[in-house]
Amino acid sequence: MKSLINIAASLLILGLVFYAVEKWSPSIPGQAIRRKGFGVDVMYWFFTPFITKGLTRIAMLAAVVLVAWLMGRHIGPETGPEVVRGFGPIVEQPSWLIALEMVVLGDFIGYWTHRTFHGPQLWKFHAIHHSSVQLDWLSSVR
Repeated sequence: MKSLINIAASLLILGLVFYAVEKWSPSIPGQAIRRKGFGVDVMYWFFTPFITKGLTRIAMLAAVVLVAWLMGRHIGPETGPEVVRGFGPIVEQPSWLIALEMVVLGDFIGYWTHRTFHGPQLWKFHAIHHSSVQLDWLSSVR
């Protein structure tokens, strides 16, 4: 229930911010706020986090286990605190550099994931993301 409230609150806050931005400098002059497909995009706004949250946790766990295995480390109940503290040369870097590397790596992975969805195997699944007839900030969640 708490996550549903957070999702609704973020929709409200971003909706107000982008409403103000669109009034000040519209990307498509004259486009209505409740454009064609608005309701579908709102449904995706609430549906998508529940699916992606679980998938992201699974992917992150797999990545941590894979990296630990490649480094010759074992991850199990007895190594829990070590994983939280971190190990290796990455954690010896300044925090700002780690944050910058995370943003660059995240963008790199996001770009190539999205590009992979444009391939022949995944396009039918991904095409819904590009099905909006009228575009605005909310249509990107579709």
